[in-house]
Amino acid sequence: MERALATEEGYLEAVFRNASCVESWGTDATVGIDREATVVNRTADGVYVEVTHPYWYGTDDNTEVDDGSNALSLVTSETVHRVRGDEVSPCADRPR
Repeated sequence: MERALATEEGYLEAVFRNASCVESWGTDATVGIDREATVVNRTADGVYVEVTHPYWYGTDDNTEVDDGSNALSLVTSETVHRVRGDEVSPCADRPR
């Protein structure tokens, strides 16, 4: 389950590092959303794990967000694949 949480944290870190409007960010809890992982299915392909991961960010237009992402990951002995999840895109609604 820790590997699924680490995969979601890596997803969030990549989003924030590559978001031109983001000035500060973190993946620790600030508003009561905790890191959680729950096994929801075991198959021959691997273990499906639902995760919730907190994040926060501030943008160059003084927007501040505290939230959490939800995702489903497939965990095998060798890999973790983010099957689906929230799309976090802090700069998407900004004028160009």
